[in-house]
Amino acid sequence: MSEKNLLQPVIAFSNGSEEGAVSCPFCGGEARITYVNDAPFAGCENKSCPAHNFDAIPLAAWNKREPLRKPPAAELCPFCGSIPDRWYVEGEEEYFARCRNPKCEAAMFPGISLGAWNTRPIEDALNARIAELELRLDVYNGNMYDVVVDENAKLEAELTELKERFDITDGLLNQATVSIGAVIACCTYNSNAEAMAGAYGISYRAFTMIDNFIKNYNRAVLDGKASTDVKNIICWPPNPPEVQE
Repeated sequence: MSEKNLLQPVIAFSNGSEEGAVSCPFCGGEARITYVNDAPFAGCENKSCPAHNFDAIPLAAWNKREPLRKPPAAELCPFCGSIPDRWYVEGEEEYFARCRNPKCEAAMFPGISLGAWNTRPIEDALNARIAELELRLDVYNGNMYDVVVDENAKLEAELTELKERFDITDGLLNQATVSIGAVIACCTYNSNAEAMAGAYGISYRAFTMIDNFIKNYNRAVLDGKASTDVKNIICWPPNPPEVQE
């Protein structure tokens, strides 16, 4: 090996062949290659990358890229609630976990398989019970909603019926009030023009009907054709030509 090639960086390649190095796995920057005793070593060329300060490693090791593994989820430490450390053991082909809180007694445990770490029979039973109760509560709330909607519909229908009955009763009461008022007005004012014109809140039609009845009745009494007992007098239709005996 010539002195010129010793520790001299060369341009990196991205194909991972013996002639070059793949990009830095930490920052994606170009890699530098140096030679020690004709053996290629690689490191990161980017001075702002933490890997720049690493000792150069053999090029073959630098170009090796294992597929990324996404660690499965791990439950919190059952003793202190801290997030556990997780690591993968090649020979075991399994993840292991241990509490990372140095103040927790569980941090002194050796790592246990992640499957065993995540086994929480008491918590699982409680969570299952909570899920069951929440489901029952949702069903109950749904049923109560239907009950409230049905009851509200019944009350609205009953209220509508009561309003209709009130309107009918109110109309009949108004008619009775007008009729009674007309009788009183006729008896009080007789054929007073202002009363007939509605000055006292009595409709012209009602006043006229009762006024004509009183006139005819009084005339019939004077002529001896009617009794003073009005229960026996039939005055219909209004304003008859004469009152029947």
